[in-house]
Amino acid sequence: MSNQEAFRIYGINSRTGRRRPNGCNPTGNALGDRHLNETERIHIAHRVPVKASIREIARELGRVPSHHQLGGS
Repeated sequence: MSNQEAFRIYGINSRTGRRRPNGCNPTGNALGDRHLNETERIHIAHRVPVKASIREIARELGRVPSHHQLGGS
């Protein structure tokens, strides 16, 4: 598959795709800092049933609490 085909499939502008090696931005998170990656979502899923607070989960992940509102991204 060519890069152009991959960019089209994933909805990424080709210029952006060329700027981000291996699909990652400089922070290493393919989705960027605004979105939770799969590992972070799994961590949250394990902490919610044990009644961990949103602030506690955010601190564990090094994020601000607003990123962890349930039902959001």
